[in-house]
Amino acid sequence: MKKEILLISLFLLLLFSFLYFSPFKYKQFNILNNQTDFNFTLNTSDQLNLFYPNMRFSSSNISYKFYNCENLKIEDMIKSFIIIQNLSVLTFYPVDDDEEISIFCEQRKENFNKFSIAGEGGPTNITISGNFKIIKKGEIHLIKKSDCNTPNVAIHELLHVLGFNHSINKLDIMYNVTDCNQKINPSLISYLNNLYSIPSLPDLEIDNPSFIIHGRFLDLNLSIYNYGLVSSKESSLLVYENDKKIDNFSVEELCVGCGRIISLGNIGIPQNNIKNISIEIKTNEEELTKENNKININ
Repeated sequence: MKKEILLISLFLLLLFSFLYFSPFKYKQFNILNNQTDFNFTLNTSDQLNLFYPNMRFSSSNISYKFYNCENLKIEDMIKSFIIIQNLSVLTFYPVDDDEEISIFCEQRKENFNKFSIAGEGGPTNITISGNFKIIKKGEIHLIKKSDCNTPNVAIHELLHVLGFNHSINKLDIMYNVTDCNQKINPSLISYLNNLYSIPSLPDLEIDNPSFIIHGRFLDLNLSIYNYGLVSSKESSLLVYENDKKIDNFSVEELCVGCGRIISLGNIGIPQNNIKNISIEIKTNEEELTKENNKININ
């Protein structure tokens, strides 16, 4: 009996030693305070909600003007410009007229057009240019001053003008009900920086070419578009036959998103054995890409 008690005691002692010196695995999740992005985790609520993809002003330097605003609202708006400037590649500057962002401080009865579905701020004039949706004009209506330490209302409306719709994350500053604890989503800033890293350049492209050969003459039809971010300067349209230039024509400047339908007739062909006709739009200025400036018609 004493032997059994001794064995049991020894077993319990070994079991206690094992449990004491062999810790169980566990997981601990700590909240990191004072982090600029601690409110945003990788889940569906943090996906950016855009009016349109690739929606931006033509330049990263954006003009603005105030209309009938009291000093407190002006201060809020300027603070919001400075905050976005410090976080991104964007800059904002005041002008006397022809501004890109108009800031009003009185509630207006009329509604925004269909592009400005955000309520108190949004783009009001948009031009489609290739893959870009160029914001020509935007409006901000500051109905009330922010009660927070940061101008959350002004930042919210400014981000609407820059192309961002409401978020479903209550901790996101783009949530449709303002709260002083809301933060700017770092993904939003990264998106702006990536989008505005594309330089403000034109991008000429030839499209829909067709031709008819009759004898030793060529009739040519085509379209030229500017799919860039700014207007293009005057350029030249060159026509090649078997890689030899046979004619060239002047093409006037094209505004953003604009195009020209060009019909050329009776272009002289120096030889009958035609293997290839090619067309090139040539300009001395820099473009987003030169790869779409020349096209071959076999």
